[in-house]
Amino acid sequence: LNMDTETVQCVQVQRSMNRALMRRYYLIERVRDADVVGILVGTLNMERNIEVIDHLRKLIRESGKKSYTVVIGKLNEAKVSNFLEVDAFVTVACPLSSLLTDEALSSKGDMVFASKYKPVVTPMELQIALDSEAEWTGS
Repeated sequence: LNMDTETVQCVQVQRSMNRALMRRYYLIERVRDADVVGILVGTLNMERNIEVIDHLRKLIRESGKKSYTVVIGKLNEAKVSNFLEVDAFVTVACPLSSLLTDEALSSKGDMVFASKYKPVVTPMELQIALDSEAEWTGS
């Protein structure tokens, strides 16, 4: 942490980090409630894409949920909104491609994800959401 005693910057960094972690925790909980999960596959070359996609499909199937796999370029709200029957999404691409800054969707100054209405999570977060024995407290 960067501590500046005059501006108390450390506190602001901590508050922002807590908000981001709680947002991720909220999205994981939303994925647990989803019946249909969309697997968003980025078009940029990524090693082991097929292995990751196969693992995600198996994980989703074993949890009693249905999945759709969609090849998508740059992730944005309009593209995600086209799939009404999908309750949540997992992105298989460069991890930063699923992140949009506050200028794109929010005016609060924190990091938000590609959809305001449907959760978009990483493969690891999906694993946490669908593994009945996994527990994450957000801390």
